[in-house]
Amino acid sequence: MKENEIRDFFYNALSTYGLKYGKKELSVEGLRIDIFAIDKQHIPYIIEFKKEKNRYVVGQAAQYLSLVPTYNEQIEKEINFYDIQWNLLKVICIAPDFLERDYKAAEYEPLKGKVHFYTFNIIENSRNKIFSLNIEYKGPDKTGPLIIPKKIIDKYDVRQISEELHKIDKKEAKREYYSKTILPLLSEIGNYMNDFQNLGLYPHNSYWGEWFEIRFGTNKKKPHRASLNISFFFNAISYGFNLTHSLDEGKKLSLCFKDEKKCEYFIKNTLELKDYFLWIPNTGIDVSIPISQINAKGLNMLLKAYNPEINRDCYFHIQTYYTKKTINVKDAADLLKEEYNKFKYIFELLM
Repeated sequence: MKENEIRDFFYNALSTYGLKYGKKELSVEGLRIDIFAIDKQHIPYIIEFKKEKNRYVVGQAAQYLSLVPTYNEQIEKEINFYDIQWNLLKVICIAPDFLERDYKAAEYEPLKGKVHFYTFNIIENSRNKIFSLNIEYKGPDKTGPLIIPKKIIDKYDVRQISEELHKIDKKEAKREYYSKTILPLLSEIGNYMNDFQNLGLYPHNSYWGEWFEIRFGTNKKKPHRASLNISFFFNAISYGFNLTHSLDEGKKLSLCFKDEKKCEYFIKNTLELKDYFLWIPNTGIDVSIPISQINAKGLNMLLKAYNPEINRDCYFHIQTYYTKKTINVKDAADLLKEEYNKFKYIFELLM
């Protein structure tokens, strides 16, 4: 995501964060302000976005606080808004992370209470467009000046919310429901799984109109890689290991299956997953096979036949179905953590 795309998404949702009026890219004496905004009490805010951690952010905030009020008449005329409480001007810094010294510098008396820090992460759809910014206040006290929409909490049943999606007829209405209701839930699952990044697994959300899923895969930017996933359909939830369009990983698995020791290791661990189904259409068998009905010899023959040459040959799924009546955010996160322990043997072979 480009910095201006993040800024524009926030700008288009100003009222969500308690801001009444805003202007993008306001220029003052050679300074370009990302967003100049005013809340319902006519308190002004300078909002600065950074795509990554930036060591100059507090210095920039200090410049804004000292220079901008001296151009108050010019700004009021440009935005056609004249009742502004300039003595209460604040700077809001929004970035993925900050340095510890930023927080300390903001406690310097001339800046104290005037510079506020928010971290963000991006919630994207399958077309790499922003659906939401997950913004969190970071600072010495408990609250910041922006209103942050309440997070979806664990009591929400993702299965029930998934079923509600299928009751909606119109395509755009479905997408809006997914964006506003389902994506925050998937984001919360991702928040529970932050430590997965230390294992080399990164979150991705996908929406396909009639179903959606969250994956934790081996590539930070590309979703269809070797991953753990939970998929939500109209009347079913499946989960497990999922390799889709990853030719490099598909070929790597194929080579492992030609190595007798690695293949034996794979077979031993896979045959323990008796409640799962195996789907490897590249082997010539385009149906899901219950692992409980496969012996070591049969699985060995199947694995040896796996030989992907193009992306669509790579499909390699070991999935099962969720049988409980409800599943909330924490349930889903706990389930994925259990799945990692079951499928760690595959990720070890792919590393």
